[in-house]
Amino acid sequence: MTFRAMAGTLVRRIGRRKLARAVGAVACGVVACGVVASGALVASTARAQGAVLVGSVRDDLGQPVVGAQIFVHGNSATAKTDADGRFRVQGVPYGLTYVAARGPGLLPAVELLRLAPNDSLDFVLDRVNEGTDGARIRSVEQSYLRDLKRFAWATDAARTGLALTDRDIAQRAPAVLTDLLRGVNGFKVVGIGYTARVQSSTNRCEPTVFIDDAEQVNLNINDVRPSSLKLLLAFDSYAVLPPALRSLRTNASCGVISMTSF
Repeated sequence: MTFRAMAGTLVRRIGRRKLARAVGAVACGVVACGVVASGALVASTARAQGAVLVGSVRDDLGQPVVGAQIFVHGNSATAKTDADGRFRVQGVPYGLTYVAARGPGLLPAVELLRLAPNDSLDFVLDRVNEGTDGARIRSVEQSYLRDLKRFAWATDAARTGLALTDRDIAQRAPAVLTDLLRGVNGFKVVGIGYTARVQSSTNRCEPTVFIDDAEQVNLNINDVRPSSLKLLLAFDSYAVLPPALRSLRTNASCGVISMTSF
């Protein structure tokens, strides 16, 4: 599968993954069971150690970028691309994370992804030259910084509530936005279809809603098309709620829903 993003251009290639499952574990012999247990232990150890993320960085003319810096959330180490524009980062945590690439004379890009084994990430970064519009440079830099902030929020929301990327939303194919909030920790959806409402699962108050960091008042969230969202976050814990999503009307016990549009 190939995905493209706005900041410069970014291409994500996901390797094919095969999952083997042990069937009939109760009936297995001593040796067979030992093999299954050993395999599970190896898989568990590998997951605890994190993934190895590989990828490449090229410019908009298709040339490899040497010395581009790669930053991975949740990983203290950074990487630089080699002579072929390729990079390798070890110990990357599985699950939701974000990866950024930038270098001298290049417009930066950052990608939020749900990392799984055999994933790779290929960036294509636009070069800045004398003909590059200054307004576009500022726009890309501002978008990059906003995405870094929101992607950090997403990794916090994923720990206790909900964090869905546009790809997650497309895969779930919801009829209305509240369909995405069913079964989410700390929230309860009452009703079905367009008239469904979301509220706290511990009381009947409705969560505070933000769209592109702006607080919404008297909004039916089903007026928002799920396909228009780049990111959907639901915070049920005030402890991980970003300061930018706190207001005088925010009730800590009701939760917060944050939506980012394209």
